[in-house]
Amino acid sequence: MPAQSHAVNYDTAYLWERGVREHNEDSLAIASVVRGRERLLFAAVADGIGGLHDGEYASSHVICSLRRSFIEHTHSYNTNLKSLTALMLRTLYSEHIYLSDHGKRTGFDTGTTVSLLCIKGGHAVYMHLGDSRLYRYSVNGTGRLIGRDHIYRDGRLIRAIGTGRYYPADIHRLSLRPGETLLLCTDGFYRRAALLAPTGEDAPFTRNRSVMCKKLYYIYERNLMLGEKDNQSAIVIRRIQHD
Repeated sequence: MPAQSHAVNYDTAYLWERGVREHNEDSLAIASVVRGRERLLFAAVADGIGGLHDGEYASSHVICSLRRSFIEHTHSYNTNLKSLTALMLRTLYSEHIYLSDHGKRTGFDTGTTVSLLCIKGGHAVYMHLGDSRLYRYSVNGTGRLIGRDHIYRDGRLIRAIGTGRYYPADIHRLSLRPGETLLLCTDGFYRRAALLAPTGEDAPFTRNRSVMCKKLYYIYERNLMLGEKDNQSAIVIRRIQHD
C-alpha cells in the first residue's frame, strides 16, 4: 500500500526476486508508524554475502531486528531522526556481534550488507555498509548515487555486518522535495541496469505506485536477459508532488 502522511505523502513499491538462483539471500522491509500527526517511514535492503554460510539467515536477521527496533522505538519514544539514527547504529552493532558469535558457535562465518532509510516528513537519514546502494532521482529524472560502495578493487567487501571487524555505517542526511524518488537496491539489481540514465526505458521511477512496480519488474527481467544471475531486490520511495 502507498505510505501516506498528514503532511507529506509517499508512494512505495518493492521487488524481491531470487532470479536464477536456488535460494534468495536478499532480504528487505518497509514499515511505517503514525504518531499523532506524524508518519515515519522505514525501508531497508540486505544482501547475504555469497561464499559464506547462511547468507539468507544473516540478511533476514538483520532486517527483522532493524524493523523491530524502528517500530518499537517510534511507538514508545522520541521520533526525531537524530534519535532514530542512534538507535539504528546500536542495532547494527548488536547484529554484528550476534552474527559474529553465531559464526563462532556454528563454525561457519556469515555476514550481510545493509542499506536503510528512516524518513520523517521531507527529511531522511540513509545508513549503509557494503555494496547495496541508494539512488536519488530529481523530478526531471536526473539520478545520482548516494555514498560509495565499501569494496576493494577485486570486488571483496571492506565493510559488512557479521564478518570481519566492525565498521560503523556511513550516514547521509537528505531533504526530499515533492516528486523526488529514492531507490534502495542490492547489487544484483543495479549491476547491469542503467539506473542513472535520465531517458528511455531505464529512466527513473515517476508517476504512481503501479508504474513504479512495473518499472521494477521491467528492470528485473532485462537484467535476466543481460545475464544477471544474482538475487535482485529493490525498494522505491517517491514523495508525491501534491501533498
